[in-house]
Amino acid sequence: MAESFAFAIADGVLGKLGSALIQGVGLAWGVQTELEELRDTLSTIHALLLDAEEKQATNRQINDWLGKLKLVLYDAEDVLDEFDYEALQQQVVASGSITKRQACSAKQTGDDPLLCSFFRCYRRDHDKENIVGLLKQSSDTENVSIIPIVGIGGLGKTTLAKLVYNDERVAGHFPIKMWVCVSDEFDIENLVKKILKEMKGDEKYSDFSMEQLQSRLRNALDGEKFLLVLDDVWNTDREKWLKLKDLLMDGANGSKILVTTRKKSVASIMGTFPMQELKDLSHEDCLSLFVKCAFKDGEDNQYPNLLKIGDQIVEKCARVPLAVRSLGRILYLKRDEHDWVSIRDSEIWKLEQGENGIMAALRLSYYDLPHHLKQCFALCSIFPKDFKFSNKFFIPFWMAQGLIQLSGQNARMEDIGERYINELLSRSFFQDVEQLVPGVLYVFKMHDLVHDLAMFVAQPEYFTLSFHNKDIPKRIQHVAFSDTDWPKEEYEALRFLEKLNNVRTLYFQMKNATPRSKSFVSVAS
Repeated sequence: MAESFAFAIADGVLGKLGSALIQGVGLAWGVQTELEELRDTLSTIHALLLDAEEKQATNRQINDWLGKLKLVLYDAEDVLDEFDYEALQQQVVASGSITKRQACSAKQTGDDPLLCSFFRCYRRDHDKENIVGLLKQSSDTENVSIIPIVGIGGLGKTTLAKLVYNDERVAGHFPIKMWVCVSDEFDIENLVKKILKEMKGDEKYSDFSMEQLQSRLRNALDGEKFLLVLDDVWNTDREKWLKLKDLLMDGANGSKILVTTRKKSVASIMGTFPMQELKDLSHEDCLSLFVKCAFKDGEDNQYPNLLKIGDQIVEKCARVPLAVRSLGRILYLKRDEHDWVSIRDSEIWKLEQGENGIMAALRLSYYDLPHHLKQCFALCSIFPKDFKFSNKFFIPFWMAQGLIQLSGQNARMEDIGERYINELLSRSFFQDVEQLVPGVLYVFKMHDLVHDLAMFVAQPEYFTLSFHNKDIPKRIQHVAFSDTDWPKEEYEALRFLEKLNNVRTLYFQMKNATPRSKSFVSVAS
């Protein structure tokens, strides 16, 4: 989504061009006229970008032009950063000190309660009771049984599993409970480490061999009745599953593994109980959820025309709660009929979409974001699925990228960053908030479909690479490295990084290796 970033970059460059610091350096260097001409040009481009947003989704020429424009804007931003740096150096020389605010302005270095409540009130109550009953059953054939929950993305598999997992009857039945998100990569060694961490807390297993991990897991489960949730499983390799299953079979009779997956083929190779297929909700139930998201209590009766349009929007959401909730929340407090019609009649619905229209709904939610939040959201794409963000990590990360926009003389960037997170939470881009230190430190996640959206809108600027990649996108700006093995010779890695001429962020998310030299700089550790 090139235009979103181009608009935000142009906005930032224009702001810098108008600053007293830049004007002072421009005058000292004799380039004030050139700076004024650049400002006039950018003002014109800035106005044109406002009209480009949805057009680029269906027009490749516009998309390509915006991509090229962004490279120019990044160059302009880099030049102005040099001006900022020079101005601050002069201030340091003059005063002998520099304030934190000046340094930042130079280069700014739980479950969803509504959805859970809805699930308790509508159709999922039956699904929940059925699964709780299965969990309490014993087996005559093997100690550990597997129950798969199957359904398309956004239907509420994970939410249902959490309701079951947290049910008092389930907690009282299983002395040991573990929750592990699997996602795309079914790496047995990594999964064993996650399971052990769930059981043992903060014990470190990074230096353990696979044999040691197997022994530790078997001993921990031996004779214990446990419930293990494997959330978001994609693996269709039966051999991999059998290897992991073998390590889990020492539990006491009645132990259960609850699996959530989008794919019936996964359920067929894993399950011992018949798959529990999650059906879509009725149109009436989806409309009820939409009304809860889009209106205050009882307010929908005052807007019969909006309710009629909302009914038509819900019809396009293919009865998927995540899509319904996302669009309901962007229309919350919007009472102009034009806003509702623009969602209903958007061209985005006509584009080819997977997951029965879910991605169309999520893209519409993305388009409704302010431009600076689009950049903040896209930056999430370089982190892996199921990554636990914390406010104390993520806000400085945004600040380092220059994405926090100061709104007043006394505004603190940290406070503005908190508002950004709250805005993204309210629009369902983040979820599963967990308060670690109430009011101070909390963590949150992204739904895997929302992460897919972040990856889609961020390309080709945000990219996950390995050290074996031969083709590197020319426009790449932010890079995550996912290799499990660091190159044998560090100079090989350095030689690879020399190809990344325009990169602004390097994030190493490798499990078994990290850079060993000070030559490597990572924005996040």
